Amino acid sequence: MRAVVVGTGYAAAQHVDALRRLGDVEIAAVVGRDEEGARAAAGRLAVDGWTSDLASVLADQRIDVVHVCTPNDLHLPLAAAALRAGKHVLCEKPLALDVAGGEELVAMAAAADRLALVCHNYRFFPQLQELTSRLRSGELGRPHLVRGWFLQDWLLRPAAADWRIDPLRIGASRAMADIGTHWTDAVETVSGQRVVAVQAQIASLHDARRREDQASLLLAFDGGLQGALVVSQVAPGHRNDVEIAFDCSVASAVWHSGAPNELRIGRTGGVETVTGAPVASNESRRRMIAAAYAAVRGSDPGIGLPTFADGLHQLRIVAAALESARAGARVAVMS
Repeated sequence: MRAVVVGTGYAAAQHVDALRRLGDVEIAAVVGRDEEGARAAAGRLAVDGWTSDLASVLADQRIDVVHVCTPNDLHLPLAAAALRAGKHVLCEKPLALDVAGGEELVAMAAAADRLALVCHNYRFFPQLQELTSRLRSGELGRPHLVRGWFLQDWLLRPAAADWRIDPLRIGASRAMADIGTHWTDAVETVSGQRVVAVQAQIASLHDARRREDQASLLLAFDGGLQGALVVSQVAPGHRNDVEIAFDCSVASAVWHSGAPNELRIGRTGGVETVTGAPVASNESRRRMIAAAYAAVRGSDPGIGLPTFADGLHQLRIVAAALESARAGARVAVMS
């Protein structure tokens, strides 16, 4: 298998790391917008090849998979070009800037008959898969409430600078599209239920940014589950802090990113900590990419892969949250 990674930043580095850990995929090149950036990124990531000529990469029949690891505004055109060239695609989230762009990519993926995945990788943490198994078995009883958060602090300073500040590059949402969708995708995967309605409020600590820094949401799921989520990129002292907690009719279960190999099961008599194998850096993305390549080879990856259709659903949740905040009312998620 031969892959190319399009992009030169943090996400590209994480994809390169995950591909190296697989051991049986050749990273043919890193693709950047310009020659200098592509060469510098390839050197930094210790990848032999680099190019700024995406067209030649897509025309190369030896390339099997394209990893789209660019800012959000490039996801649609790059993923579309890769699908038209007959490549399998792994695209960073969000899938597109808006619902219309997501719908376009879902239609293209169906027509191309290629594996087309969006990188909602949190569903691949081993202890979240353990939680999924315990919920499915009925051991915890019927889930009636899921609650949690995804907290960061990198936007706390007014002078914080990044392409994620630019509305033209990120679309209508920042905090929800950037990190909130990781939480909702993981919860939907674990529970087997989908979000069907949202009541939300959003805010920006620094008005000049014009996109939300934080959001709080009440969620309704199609199986009767209720949800409460807090998302923030201005929470001091929280670098990348995620918690998912289910309250069920027999027991509760809590997973926290600070101890990713632990699952806390609470019953009326006390709390049991279920400990799994140590979780390495970049573990969930590595597992997702390994599952993707297993599927490309025709094997069963053993867990549901996050398809472009899943990415579109997350875009619809974000759109409903933004509309709810504007209207001050509960809003249904498009089906």
